Amino acid sequence: MNPPFTRHERLPKKYKAILEKKFYSYRNYLDGRLGLHGYFILQADRFLKENGKIAFVLPATTSRLQSFEGIKRLLNNRYWIKFIVINGGRSAFSESTSFREILLVAKKGKREGKTTIVRLEKLPTDNENARELSDLILSKGGDNNLTFWEVDQEVALERINSFLGGESQIVEKFNFIAMKAQDKLIKFSDFLRKNDLKTLRGFEMLKKGKSVATKLFIVNDLGRASKQKDEWYLVGELEDEIEVKNRFNNQSLMVPKSSLKPSLRRLSGVGKLDITGETDWILYHGFPEFQTFTDQIGISDLLAMEKDLVPRETNFVFARRFNITAPGTMSIAYFSSVKFAPSKLFWLVTGLHNVDAKILTLFGIALSISCKYF
Repeated sequence: MNPPFTRHERLPKKYKAILEKKFYSYRNYLDGRLGLHGYFILQADRFLKENGKIAFVLPATTSRLQSFEGIKRLLNNRYWIKFIVINGGRSAFSESTSFREILLVAKKGKREGKTTIVRLEKLPTDNENARELSDLILSKGGDNNLTFWEVDQEVALERINSFLGGESQIVEKFNFIAMKAQDKLIKFSDFLRKNDLKTLRGFEMLKKGKSVATKLFIVNDLGRASKQKDEWYLVGELEDEIEVKNRFNNQSLMVPKSSLKPSLRRLSGVGKLDITGETDWILYHGFPEFQTFTDQIGISDLLAMEKDLVPRETNFVFARRFNITAPGTMSIAYFSSVKFAPSKLFWLVTGLHNVDAKILTLFGIALSISCKYF
C-alpha cells in the first residue's frame, strides 16, 4: 500500500473521533497526533494472518515522530521487519511528492533474523528491471546500485535516516566540531534564560475560522507565490509605498508602507539567510483602495491583526514545522536587521542583538542539513 500521509491537524474532529472508535481495540498503540497513514497500518494488521506479509510506503520521518511510537511498538511486538528500502537517488519513490520515503516489508509473527536495510541508488527503469532488483535484494546479491546493512529491528526503526547516504558525512563534521567545542556551547534554553529572551509562535493565519492573514499577505516575489491563496505579490518599492500586482487578474495597486509591516509567509522560495529588504509584507491598516485589495476583510479584522503583529516583531525566526526537502527550502532559520512579524509556521525570539541573531541563523544551516539527513 501507499497510504495518504495526511497530518492529524488536517483531519476533521468528527472524522478523528470515528477513527478512534473504529480502532478502539488498538487504543494502547494510538496517539491523538497520529497521521492518517498510521491508521492504514492498523487496518492492514487486522486483515493480515500469522506469517502474512505486508509492504508499504511511509514517510522517512515516521521513525522519529513521537506520535508514531505506538505503531513502532506494534511492529516490534507483532512483526519481523524483513526489509527497509531507501531511495538514495532521490527523496521519494512516489511521483509528484517531495516527502522523503521508505519502503517497508514485514512478516507477521516471530522474528527470524535481523532487518536488512537496502539503499537503492537509482529507481528501476521498467517492470523487468524492477524484478531483477527485487531478486538481487532477496538474495542480497552484489550490485553497484545496492548497498546492504544488517541491523537489529529496533535500530532500523529508530535510526533509519542515518542510512540515507553520503551527505551524512557533512553532519558528522558538524557533530565533530560540536563535540570539540563543548566548553563553548550552551543549551538554547539556557541562552534564552541567561539573556532574558522570549520565544513566541508567529501570528495565526485564521481568526475564528476565517482566513484573514492569507488575504492580507503580499509575497516578495512571484516565485514565492506557491499556493493558490497567494494573491498579491511585490512588483516594485518606493520610499513610502510599494507597487503590488494580483497574479490572477493582473491588477496593480500602490500600497502605502504605513499600512504594512514586513513579514514572512513561509520557508519555500527564501533564497538568503539575511532577508533584510527581501521579506514579504502584510497589511494591517486600511488605505483608500483597501476594498480593491480585498473586499472580504473588515476593519475589525485589521485591528485584530495589528494586536497579533506588534508583539511579534523580531530579527530572528526558525521554523516550527517544515518539509526540508520541499523545492526552494534552503534553511530553517532567517535573520533581518529590519524587524518583521512571521506567520505561525515559525518560532521567533524577541529582544535579540543582531550579532546573536546572525550567529543563531548560521546554526540554522547546520540544523537544516541534520534535519534533512537524520
